[in-house]
Amino acid sequence: MNISGSDYEGFWRMSANEGVPYSNEFPEVLQTCTEFVDNSLGAGNATEIKITINLTDQRKCVFSIEDNGKGIENLIELKRFLQFASSKGSSEKNENIYGHGAKKALTKFCPDFNTAVWKVMWRSRNGFSNKMNVLSSPFNGQETDLKMDDADNYKDICPEGGFYVYTEFDIERLGSYNKANKLMEVLQELFRIRYEPEFYQKYVINFEIIQGETIIKESSENWKSLKQCLEEEVLKNSVEKFVFRSTFGKCIAEVTMFCIPKDSRLTIKGIERYGKRCMFATRVYFGRNGRYIEGRPYHEFVGLKEHNNNNGRIAFVMYTGEDLPQPCTTKVKMQDTCRIFKSINEPIINWFLATKTKIDIPASTPIAHLPPSTTSHVPSTPVNEYEQSNANPLAGGGTSSTILRLNRITKEDERILVKLIQKYNKKAIIDWINK
Repeated sequence: MNISGSDYEGFWRMSANEGVPYSNEFPEVLQTCTEFVDNSLGAGNATEIKITINLTDQRKCVFSIEDNGKGIENLIELKRFLQFASSKGSSEKNENIYGHGAKKALTKFCPDFNTAVWKVMWRSRNGFSNKMNVLSSPFNGQETDLKMDDADNYKDICPEGGFYVYTEFDIERLGSYNKANKLMEVLQELFRIRYEPEFYQKYVINFEIIQGETIIKESSENWKSLKQCLEEEVLKNSVEKFVFRSTFGKCIAEVTMFCIPKDSRLTIKGIERYGKRCMFATRVYFGRNGRYIEGRPYHEFVGLKEHNNNNGRIAFVMYTGEDLPQPCTTKVKMQDTCRIFKSINEPIINWFLATKTKIDIPASTPIAHLPPSTTSHVPSTPVNEYEQSNANPLAGGGTSSTILRLNRITKEDERILVKLIQKYNKKAIIDWINK
């Protein structure tokens, strides 16, 4: 089938106008610009990334991202980039390889196909010539203008190899985050809830925002992820931690849930909206191989009405393996109809519903007595979640240093536990366990 320029203009317009979930929290351009970072950390294997945003000319603001990665190394990767969307879902083998997300981000920055100004450039040390390859607007699939810079006009960009994206945009695309200081604040929040550094090669992302004479610089070296910050609070005994593992086929889900107590005044600096006890921050973050796709409200995930009883729960579900749950085409939300996503999450939801924390149980409530062989007492330092495959859904009690867990919980056990919690009191559950 032949696709004309007018068809690509239609694709571009459709992509630009397609709504992005959670745009009430982050502007669409910021949510989708992380697609370029995924390319750099994933396919590019970059260790240094620089993001520059210049807001000086409001009608012609500039966003650019430069990395020291591998660039586009072969014709297969180039062809994938020049397709508007891949015919196959992403997997561990093709994760973050210059796919649909990069084009989605470009359409959000410059939604008008005919006036869009952008360039994608790379200098590859393998495969392609080390000279700068330059793709530029408009987007016409495999016919998009591609030139090789023989005059070396871009010698200061990716001098040792790498990938570079430049695009112009109207400041209105940023919504209320149109001042340099506000923009840097929201970028910090976004990146600290999106990436788990331990899953990647060691890297640093440097940010620079320019607005007239104002220049603000920041570095990811000074930031820790939301999960890393909560782990530190566990060490201080100010936050509870519970762990669980779920598997389905060739996919593993490692689950960590933190519970911030009712009287806590904790607010994590730099992540103020998401790093404290409040209903807005009570969420479940779903991630694939280190990159969180979505932070979904807790009550929506477990299928309950929003209620203060669950306030303070912040959970992280990281999927790894050969078969991964699929996100929606742009990585801002998980695909609820995905078979793997539904199946692997069923026991996780049951575990969430059954888990009792100090939020739910007064400190004076006696803890359940299990036989010695199935009871574990662990120090108040974090448990090693990657070694515990089944955490007891009745964890909790008088001290944050005690976690109970059953060695084996079957699906039937989970079903019974959930029903007991819904219909009876804690004594009925303890009697069932001690049978």
